[in-house]
Amino acid sequence: MLAGCGGSGRPPAVKLAGHRIVVDVASSTSEQEKGLSGRRSLARGHGMLFPQKAPALVRIWMRGMRFPLDVLWLRRGRVVAVRRLGRPRAGHAIPQAEPAKLADAVLELPAGTVRRLRVHRGTRVADGGLAALRRRLDVFGLHGASLELRLHATTLRDDPVRTAA
Repeated sequence: MLAGCGGSGRPPAVKLAGHRIVVDVASSTSEQEKGLSGRRSLARGHGMLFPQKAPALVRIWMRGMRFPLDVLWLRRGRVVAVRRLGRPRAGHAIPQAEPAKLADAVLELPAGTVRRLRVHRGTRVADGGLAALRRRLDVFGLHGASLELRLHATTLRDDPVRTAA
């Protein structure tokens, strides 16, 4: 559930696999293009949420990043794709990721969060406030077609996560 959007004084958050994740919300095109670029780190229990006005194929690429990420593509309150974007390395091509899944939002987390919380495709994400955030995107002229988020990294690999049976 997204909190903090109604003046409660609490920062916005989503609930992922039963854990509260405080999120910075990248609503505008410029915020989505910048993302986490230039930051030195992202604290445990925090993330950046990229809500889409409408379901879209969302491509990201890592540019200007200083740390690795776990990236989740979300649709209808569930994780539809998971990727680990490794630590950037100089001299390598900038990797890209665009799962063949429509997403309502993308959530970037500190590397290792997916494994620690045992997140996988199908994991529930409480998204009660995402619809309201998507409506706010109209103000910024985001139209949800195939939004390309310009971020950065150097190694990209699928990171299937196993959960205990």
